[in-house]
Amino acid sequence: MKEIKEITTETYLDEVIRVDKAVILNIYNKNCDNCKKLEETLKEVNNEYKDLKIVKLNAKENMKLVSGFMIRAVPTMILFLNGVQVDMRIGAIDKNALQRWLSMYNLLPSNY
Repeated sequence: MKEIKEITTETYLDEVIRVDKAVILNIYNKNCDNCKKLEETLKEVNNEYKDLKIVKLNAKENMKLVSGFMIRAVPTMILFLNGVQVDMRIGAIDKNALQRWLSMYNLLPSNY
């Protein structure tokens, strides 16, 4: 089972930018109910996509890095393809919406 790894400003380059596959960066806050809902959805799809890596970043503990993304709210997911930011989604979304979003970038579940 793949885990959703907690990253920091210090590990961001190695965990997100220097990765040769799709990465979802989930920016969250520990006290945010919508963040908790989204994390459950991300856990559901994490093992279904072999070509996708999901990591999470605590907004309050990494404010300098987060401010560079100019996000307005948490949770925010940022999609990177081969180290390049290609899209962003703000707010919690359900599994079907997440899968539709990923399919826009030709990312499909492994059993598809």
